This record gives sequence, structure tokens and C-alpha cells, in this order.
Amino acid sequence: MIGALARDRDITEIVRLSELLNKTQSNLLKLEKEYSKITSVGEAYFSKIISNNAAFIEIINLCKNISKTPLNILLKGESGTGKELFAKAIHYESGRKGKFIPINCSAIPRELFESEIFGYEAGAFTGAKAEGKKGKFEEAEGGTLFLDEIADLP
Repeated sequence: MIGALARDRDITEIVRLSELLNKTQSNLLKLEKEYSKITSVGEAYFSKIISNNAAFIEIINLCKNISKTPLNILLKGESGTGKELFAKAIHYESGRKGKFIPINCSAIPRELFESEIFGYEAGAFTGAKAEGKKGKFEEAEGGTLFLDEIADLP
């Protein structure tokens, strides 16, 4: 006896569901991109700065506007007044893709200041790393270098 057994299965529904899944994933990706544009990290930082004072609210709005420019900024104020908080908010709201690098200038010893800020080449001095070291300016390239307590520079 010779015979054959064949079993066919209609996969039309599976193909349709697979296409629907791909389309849904594509739409989800588009929505996630749009959502990230609407809720930026910077807005989260600016929302941490709260005040009922009209003049202070004006400063917050000014900083939001400044964050949209490529300008270098000098924030002045007494120690503990929130300069770093404003600097972070401005950085993250801006289009800068690099890191936010904060430096407490008063915490760097006079002898190490130059090599910390500007870095050094291999073998620049006794005890230097064999591969050299990037300075903070180089590390912050494309981002923000926040110099805190700048009045204490050596």
C-alpha cells in the first residue's frame, strides 16, 4: 500500500497578526519619540525650582529662554542659592548632547588645579599617568562645565 498524508495549515491569520504587530511597534516608537520631545529632562529640572515670588518666576522663565541659545552663561550668587540647580536645568533643557561636569574649584588643591582643569600629556611630570589625562574642559566638550566657587580659584 502506497499512500501519503499531507496536512496544510492556513497561516494567513498569523501573517496578518505579524504585520499588525510590526505596524503597532512602529507606531509605538513614533509616539515614544514625540513624548520624549514634549517631556524633556530640562523641564523636570525647571519644575524642581519653585517660587511664588514674581521676580523669581521671571528669572526661571529667563533661564528657560537662555537654555534655547548657544551662549556661554555666568551665574552669580551667594553660596547655596541654587546656581548649580539652575545650571543643570539650563544644560538639560538645551540641545547640548555632552555631559554636565560640575567642579568645586575650592576643593582642588593649588598644585593640582592646572592638570585637573586642562589635563596633561603622558609623562608630563613625575607620577603622571602613562596615557595622560583629559582635563575637565575636554571632558565637557559639547556639554556644560559648571565651575562652582570660582572665586576660590588659585
